Amino acid sequence: MTSTLYDQIKDICQEIQQGANDALKAAIDKNARYGVKLLKEKSPKRSGVYAQGWKSVAVKKSDGLYEKVIKNKVYQLTWLLEYGHDVINNGNGVGLTVIGRAKAKPHISVVREILEKRIEADVESELDKRL
Repeated sequence: MTSTLYDQIKDICQEIQQGANDALKAAIDKNARYGVKLLKEKSPKRSGVYAQGWKSVAVKKSDGLYEKVIKNKVYQLTWLLEYGHDVINNGNGVGLTVIGRAKAKPHISVVREILEKRIEADVESELDKRL
């Protein structure tokens, strides 16, 4: 049985897609570990619990794609530290009073930008090797 040109092109496209998926998975794995390391270094370290709470978790999505999520054990602080927040004084019977604003300490967005660039570069270099 002879294969048609269409079948050959289809097989080549599937190989390329599989290679791209493998390259992306490898880049995500490598950079998730690096991202955790960077976040531990760049996070505010008042007590150290928040900074040491970073870890990466693998997630397989329903469409078959693969991703890793970087989480913190003290997830309640991530937004407050990244963007800042109001400091509130709880007065006796008077109600809540905003007495100031805690400064934002951007660390997640900085690491995210670094990881996006690294993943893109890693995938491109891996695809260049494979193709």
